[in-house]
Amino acid sequence: MKYPKLNFKDPKTILYISILLVVIFFIAKYAIGKLTKTNSEKLVSTASDYVKTSDLSYNATEYLTMADQLQSATGLLWNDSDIISSVFDKIKTLSDYYQLISAFGERSYSFANPNHTLIQWIDTYFSSTERKTINTKLSKFNISI
Repeated sequence: MKYPKLNFKDPKTILYISILLVVIFFIAKYAIGKLTKTNSEKLVSTASDYVKTSDLSYNATEYLTMADQLQSATGLLWNDSDIISSVFDKIKTLSDYYQLISAFGERSYSFANPNHTLIQWIDTYFSSTERKTINTKLSKFNISI
């Protein structure tokens, strides 16, 4: 069986090969991204393992409400620092922290932005002052975001 010879002097051949390489690159990048998890994504999948139900301060719906409040407190031009601070003031135990991570899961900021875990959300959308406030509140558990 003979393979066709490629004419690299033909602009169409170069164009087709270039397009094929770009498509292969993006498919590989997407596949690798789906197969590998970041540390914070691993934490979301294992956060519920660290929760001691006897140490929880609230019921499950309250954690979902707190996660929703964090998401809604994030705006395009500003964040509502009071809401963010009040949510993290409610964290009384390490189990509360892990349950909040679990309740937040992975959320999308907008249609164009990928899903983020709570930690990625804080890193991406919160100011350094807001992150410092959160880290101060979590320092009693030896946690820093």
